[in-house]
Amino acid sequence: MDIFTIVWHWVSSHWVAALLLGVFAIYVGAAILISLYNRYGFYTWYFVLGFAAVIGSLVPQSSMYCIAFLLGMVTAFAEIISKFRDEPIKALGMPHALIYHLLNGVIATFALKILILFGVSIATPLDRLRTVMAAGLGSMLVMRSKLFNIKVGGEDVSFGPEQIIKIFFRFMEAAIDRLRAQDRIEFVKSKLGNVNPDKVFDYSLTMLLASQALEEKARKECRDGITALTTGEFQTLAPQFKSYRLGFLLLDNMGEDFVSKVFKDIPPNWLLEAPLQEKQETTIVDRVARLPLFPSPPEETKQIPYFAYGTSMCSRVFRERLGSKWKEMDETYFREITMPKKAKLKGYKLAFTGTRPDSAEPGLEHVTDGLATMVKGEPDDSMEGVVYQLNKDVIEFLDLTEPGYHREKVKVDVDGSTVDAEAYIAERRREDSKPDREYLEFVMDGAREFELSPEYLQKIQIAGSA
Repeated sequence: MDIFTIVWHWVSSHWVAALLLGVFAIYVGAAILISLYNRYGFYTWYFVLGFAAVIGSLVPQSSMYCIAFLLGMVTAFAEIISKFRDEPIKALGMPHALIYHLLNGVIATFALKILILFGVSIATPLDRLRTVMAAGLGSMLVMRSKLFNIKVGGEDVSFGPEQIIKIFFRFMEAAIDRLRAQDRIEFVKSKLGNVNPDKVFDYSLTMLLASQALEEKARKECRDGITALTTGEFQTLAPQFKSYRLGFLLLDNMGEDFVSKVFKDIPPNWLLEAPLQEKQETTIVDRVARLPLFPSPPEETKQIPYFAYGTSMCSRVFRERLGSKWKEMDETYFREITMPKKAKLKGYKLAFTGTRPDSAEPGLEHVTDGLATMVKGEPDDSMEGVVYQLNKDVIEFLDLTEPGYHREKVKVDVDGSTVDAEAYIAERRREDSKPDREYLEFVMDGAREFELSPEYLQKIQIAGSA
């Protein structure tokens, strides 16, 4: 008498206790299933299938079929990881991949049934093992066989199990590939969408040396791909498209974790434009968190007041300087994340005597002299401007757009309070220079936009015509 017969007799004799145990088992099983799903998500269904197959393999009547089913799923897993080499485990997290495994398992059990019907010996444990292995690992060979071929339009068309299996698996693989492609696009955009490719080609090649198991063929593919982007057929692509191609190239050979690590915390001068910053909430909790009793926020999220007094007062010019995403940003949202406010700087006066060999201001590349700068004045002198709240990454990127200027700390008055801010001062001056008319108009637009005092608007015009 086997264990299952004994259990059945006990359940028949003690059905109340068996019912209570069944309810308890369902409750525990549901709790375990929910816990697994919360931790592993869709992959939980693979645990469920595997567990059910293992339990079934303990039952004498179904053990061979359940083992064949498991081997069929292993075959499906091997096929998927051979096709989706960047992140094969993530390819499994899709319903199509689960169905793919299920079908392979079912085909394996069907192949086992066919072998038994054709009289394959299963008398001894060794015979059963050979039969199960043949069905589980060789099922695809059997089911993808063809009875005969005929010519249709000059092409061979097969008839037999292969035709149906090939069509179905081709559909499932294409479905998995399309979904995986969407994830890959989002990943590459998030990691390399703002990376200047010309700055990171050599860096990327060097980082590939970190891998000890990368085959020389794959390493050569990476080198050839990067060469094609620098001096080959793709060198004329737009910078962002080059970055995307570089991202997919590295992703194919090294996976997401490698790409994330390589392009984490890269220098600001490797960026195409200033990174976007998040809106800063000003709730009561936020104000309490700023008290000295609490730790300071991380440097990368800490807000730095930036005092703008030239063309950067014009939000349109300022956003163009930071990049296309800032330029396309809604004006209301721009003000929400930068929180611009009127400010006054005492002891300085505005002068249009700044000069630099090149201008980085969009639309004003021809302007190299007569640039706005701060000049130390008398105690009763003052300048007006706008204070933006920017994070560290944006400020460091802004440094790149201000050649010929250096950043200094100043104390400005904002809403009656003294605030430590950063401001740019020209490194070279030419006293006889005058501002370009278009450049001066941008300065005036910014002053009007933030409603600086009429007296100061007049000072700007006087300084611009001096």
